[in-house]
Amino acid sequence: MGLVSTSYLSKTLSDSNRRTFTFSTWLKIPSDINDAQNLFASAYTNSNGTFMFMGFDHVNMIHIQSYVSSSMILNIRTTRKLQDASSWYHLVYRVDTTQSTAANRIRIYVNGEDAETTLDANTIPSQNSELGMNTNVEHRIGNFAGLNRAFYGLLAHTHFADGQSYAPSTFGEFDSTTNEWKAKLNPSVTYGTNGFFLKYENAGNFGLDSSGQSNNMATSGTF
Repeated sequence: MGLVSTSYLSKTLSDSNRRTFTFSTWLKIPSDINDAQNLFASAYTNSNGTFMFMGFDHVNMIHIQSYVSSSMILNIRTTRKLQDASSWYHLVYRVDTTQSTAANRIRIYVNGEDAETTLDANTIPSQNSELGMNTNVEHRIGNFAGLNRAFYGLLAHTHFADGQSYAPSTFGEFDSTTNEWKAKLNPSVTYGTNGFFLKYENAGNFGLDSSGQSNNMATSGTF
């Protein structure tokens, strides 16, 4: 389990698949923060105006946004809010702009269920659009380079799959007794060039990658 407040993890990634990828994490939200917060983002300070953000807005609506060459090509914000600070949530951002059906290009799930039943914003990228993720710039977990947007909650079992579009059932399942959504501790995932799996088990190295790709992230601040 990793605590991310004014601290964050970071890594400059390689240029890789900008059309298809999946970000999955378990999280606990803070109870008293009224500001936009980042889970995973590429640097807003990118000089060519290309970047991407996955997190929440100031009232905890789930938000994903991307600009390419200073033009917004993706902006989805759910009316569903993450409001229970006492509970763990499983959040999956599933991206695949190669899909011919527009609604399948960006999908967001909470605890295994579709979170996009109603939307506050709904700008979907065109088919085969390349987004502002997986570019050769700094990417951060828990902070947004250039805008801050620090995340003040708890994280556990964070996955990034470069080049793969995974359903939430890859990472979680319903408990046969309680019917509660729970994590698969060792899911079958192809991580790709920039992919990683952060367990936050090593107190001296919260950025240790357990995917086998050796994409360890640098830590900044005190965890």
